[in-house]
Amino acid sequence: MDVGLTIGEYKIVQLMASNAGSYVTYRAIYDRMTYEGFIAGVGNIGYRTNVRSAIRRIRNKFRECDPVFVEIENYVGFGYCWGSDSAMALDEPC
Repeated sequence: MDVGLTIGEYKIVQLMASNAGSYVTYRAIYDRMTYEGFIAGVGNIGYRTNVRSAIRRIRNKFRECDPVFVEIENYVGFGYCWGSDSAMALDEPC
């Protein structure tokens, strides 16, 4: 099923899904969206806002197809994780 991801959003999902069960840092996600070392936003961690916005868009697109979509976990201040079957089976976060 096509959820209508942009190329940048697809790259983020591919990065997280290929590391399912492990957290991916905000910086690694941002580097996948742009290129390694790209700086945008305000201050040293301004890129986090861009990552949070992208993740919000991705979640919304998946929820349009599956209202109970919960595959993307957040570790505040660190990054995101695409849930794994074993983590969900244990009812624990990634």
